Amino acid sequence: MNRWLILVLALGFLGLSSGEAAAQKKKKEVDAAIAALADKDPKKRAEAAQQLQRIGEVRASDARPATEALVKALKSDADGNVRVAAGNALRVVEADPKLVLPTVFEVLKDLNQPNGVLAVTALLAAEFGGMAKEAVESLKAIQARENAKDEKQRDGNLLQAVNTALQYVTK
Repeated sequence: MNRWLILVLALGFLGLSSGEAAAQKKKKEVDAAIAALADKDPKKRAEAAQQLQRIGEVRASDARPATEALVKALKSDADGNVRVAAGNALRVVEADPKLVLPTVFEVLKDLNQPNGVLAVTALLAAEFGGMAKEAVESLKAIQARENAKDEKQRDGNLLQAVNTALQYVTK
C-alpha cells in the first residue's frame, strides 16, 4: 500500500514539475519574442509578432504579457508588415482594452495609414465590440473614402474589415 502511495505522489510531483517547466519555457519564448519586436530587422520583428499570435491562439494568457510591445509596434513601427502582424497578434491575446483602444482610435483616425494597417486595426476594434464605439466615425470615414473610389480601385479587404468592425462596434 505504501509503495503505491509513494508512486502516486511521485508521479503527481513529476506532473507538476513538468507543467511548471513548460510554463517557464513558454515565458522565455514570449520574452524572447518581445525582445525581437525591437530588432533592427523588420522580418525578425514581423516573425516575433507572428510567433506571439501563434502562442496567443493556443492560450491567450501566455502571450498577453506582450500587449504593450505589440501596441507600440502597431502604432509606430516603420514597417507595415510588422504593424499588421502586431495587430493580428493583439486580436488573439485578449488584451486589456485600456491598453489597446487608444492606439486603435488613433490609427483609424489617420486615413494616410497603409490599408493593411487600417484593415487589421478595424478588425481589432471589432474584437472589442461596443467598447470601441469611439471608432465608428473613423470607420465610416474609411468606408466613405473607399466607396468613393472607382470599383476597380477599391480595397475589398479593407472594406470588408471596416464593414465587419461597424457591425460589431455598433451593436
